[in-house]
Amino acid sequence: MANKVNIKIDGLKELEKDFKRLTKCFKPEEIKKVAVDSAEIIRADAARRAPLGPTSNLKRSNIVKTLDRVKKRPSAIAAVDRKVAPHAHLLEFGTAKMPAKPFFRPAVESQGDKAASKFRDSLEKLVKEAVKSK
Repeated sequence: MANKVNIKIDGLKELEKDFKRLTKCFKPEEIKKVAVDSAEIIRADAARRAPLGPTSNLKRSNIVKTLDRVKKRPSAIAAVDRKVAPHAHLLEFGTAKMPAKPFFRPAVESQGDKAASKFRDSLEKLVKEAVKSK
């Protein structure tokens, strides 16, 4: 028979209210900058790793794109602009006639933790500034 455990957490509603008040202190532009700066780490590494072709389109196609679908929660991603390099996925994953030459996935794997740390550290700085100003 499994043991039954009851847990009671006091102050959870107050904590939730505090978080809501705190997030209202952030300007969307500040969060957007944090997201863009973090995504830039991956974009730069992907561009560095991209094979150099005759047009350099693959290197130029690595971008940071902001996702402004939800106005109060701006975000950004590192991506490949398929208009500039519509062949990027063929190089990344290979074809039946050509082996893969991955550049984007290795960039994410090698720089993902660094980008996440930068994002976390930058948000922490915003939180500390918001707390000081209150």
